Amino acid sequence: MKFKRGFYNIVFGFSTQIIILALGIIVPRLILVGYGSETNGLLNTVTQIYSYVALLEAGIGTATIQALYGPITKNDKNKISGILVATRMYYRKITFFYGVCVIVLSIIAPFVISSSLDRKIISLVVLFNGLAGVISFYYVATFKQLLIAEGKNYITSNITFIVQVCSYIAKITLANLQVNVVYLQLSYLLINVMQVIIYKVYFDRNYKWIDYSAKPNNHALKQKNAFLVHEVTLTVFNSTDTIVLSTMCGLTTASIYAVYNLVFSGLQTLISTLFNSIKFSLGQTYHEDRKKYISLNDAFDSFYLVFVFSLISVCYILILPFISLYTKGVSDANYIDDKLPMLFCMIQLLSASRAVSSNLINVAQHAKQTMWRSILEAAINIVVSVILVGKVGIYGVLLGTIVALLYRTNDMVIYANTKILNRLPIRTYLTLAVNFAMFFFIMIFNNLIEIKIQNYIVFVGYGVILTIIMFLIYMTVNVVTNSSCRYYTMVLINRISGRNERRRHKS
Repeated sequence: MKFKRGFYNIVFGFSTQIIILALGIIVPRLILVGYGSETNGLLNTVTQIYSYVALLEAGIGTATIQALYGPITKNDKNKISGILVATRMYYRKITFFYGVCVIVLSIIAPFVISSSLDRKIISLVVLFNGLAGVISFYYVATFKQLLIAEGKNYITSNITFIVQVCSYIAKITLANLQVNVVYLQLSYLLINVMQVIIYKVYFDRNYKWIDYSAKPNNHALKQKNAFLVHEVTLTVFNSTDTIVLSTMCGLTTASIYAVYNLVFSGLQTLISTLFNSIKFSLGQTYHEDRKKYISLNDAFDSFYLVFVFSLISVCYILILPFISLYTKGVSDANYIDDKLPMLFCMIQLLSASRAVSSNLINVAQHAKQTMWRSILEAAINIVVSVILVGKVGIYGVLLGTIVALLYRTNDMVIYANTKILNRLPIRTYLTLAVNFAMFFFIMIFNNLIEIKIQNYIVFVGYGVILTIIMFLIYMTVNVVTNSSCRYYTMVLINRISGRNERRRHKS
């Protein structure tokens, strides 16, 4: 069942995300060309602002998922119902405060954001974007946590796909008609109502057993405050760059950052899709069999890093040719910068290097023990970014993120191995050293050649070919140098060949 759900998660997750990402690239391009860099910077800044407001629910989602793993493995429906009731009560309480924040932000944002855009436009964009979050919190959030804990990410992926495609089609149509940008945000709000209807229909048909009159199991969510701190610091960490740039350097600089980040956030979405597709299995296995979990953890860490380093290597090679194509015709800012790809890539690679360790800390419910470390990471990011942004501009915020990641990635790797797995972290560090060495080698080699891409068809062709090549290179090197990767590769090959052999006998 776990394998089947993991397979569905990966297949549906990747297929839907690739389409969503393609549409997600088209819309900012239309906004850049049709509305200008300031409007593009505004939309991205508003998105980051609401990532802060969303902290009102931070912690409860993660706490709910971790609390549900145990009851799900035992099929304890009464306990599941109690946890969901407690979760729903919490979400509905904070919806009111979220709505207040939306109204207040829509009033003050025009006076805080440095822009030549009409203040009424800024206010309405902030308002409509925020109301979509209000709807999601009140009606949808609780349902999502149960599906994620059960490993049914493919359900949320499909629903998100339907909503996002409709939203992007509406935005593309309206942008081509050159209507006011406010109407683009209004269409996003209206289409989000569709999401509520779909979730309600699905749960009414498939989860009739949930007892919404059950006694709220608040004790199961006792870690929510600790998870809250982690979520707050993570959001601050992820949103610092855009907020600092928009307030200290202006929306045009924020737009340059946003265009590069569009590519890397798209890759991060694909990477997260893979990770989230398997994460439920790691969480459930931890509660079933600790020895089996350790073996599964090491194997997944190895294959996950192969996947991530392969994608980021391709991204490093193709990012500037893509940016050149993407911003063609945009004359109000210079988007080509050969220093930015390296900085963005390092952020993604360091983030991926700690993903498995971070997940283990959550699964083992060590959130409370590691709160101050997470706070320190966010503080380092903010302080270094603010200090450097005045001196080196956009490079400063990226360097601030890298410095914070260097601290926290090492901290997570050491903590997860020594405090939870009771072993030295040398296995993890050796795996990371091999992959980083390969990345730097590829980076140096790429700097010796020049790739010219005239259109998107050629770009996609290069992307497919390079992805295959990079995956084979990283996989080969890891199989040779990593015993865990070598062992599980042979297990996978034997399983596939064994299944094929059985099929031949049956036929």
